[in-house]
Amino acid sequence: MPVFSNSRLSTFEQCPLKYKYQYIDRIKVEVAKTVESFMGSCVHEALEKLYTDLKLQKLNNLEELLAYYNDTWAKSWTDDIKIVRKEYTADNYRKTGEKCVADYYNRFAPFSERVLGVETKEFVNLDPEGEYKWNVRMDRLDYLGDGRYEIHDYKTAGSLPKQEE
Repeated sequence: MPVFSNSRLSTFEQCPLKYKYQYIDRIKVEVAKTVESFMGSCVHEALEKLYTDLKLQKLNNLEELLAYYNDTWAKSWTDDIKIVRKEYTADNYRKTGEKCVADYYNRFAPFSERVLGVETKEFVNLDPEGEYKWNVRMDRLDYLGDGRYEIHDYKTAGSLPKQEE
C-alpha cells in the first residue's frame, strides 16, 4: 500500500532518484546527526512535555520546562553529533534552544486546554478503497470550536518558510 507524506513529496521534488532509493528500494544511508536537528528534537520534546502535562492538568512553569529541556540535552548529547559551523559550540546551540523554548512559552502563555493531540501520526485515505494513504504528522492539533481545527508545526530554524509553503 503506497503511503505519501509532505517529506516524501519533498524528497521526490528534490530528486526522483533519491526518492526511489529511499522509499522504494529502502536503501539505508548513514547520516550524521547534526547539532541543528538535535537541538530541534530537544525543543520539540520540551514542548511535547508542556502539552502532554497540560492534558493531565499540570502546568509547568518556564523554569521547569527549561530544566526539562536542559536535562534532555544533557542525557541525549553524544560526541558524534556534528557541528559544521566551527565558530559555534554545542553550548551556543543549547542556549539557542533554551531561547526557542522561552520565547514560545512567553508568547503563548497562558496555555489553553484545547489541545487534541501532540506529536500525532494519522493516515488519511486518498481513495475510497484505502489503497493509497497520506501520512499526516502534526506537532500539535488544537480544536478552536465551531468545527475549526488548528495544526501547529514547530520550527527552530533561523528562517521560516512563507505561509503559502
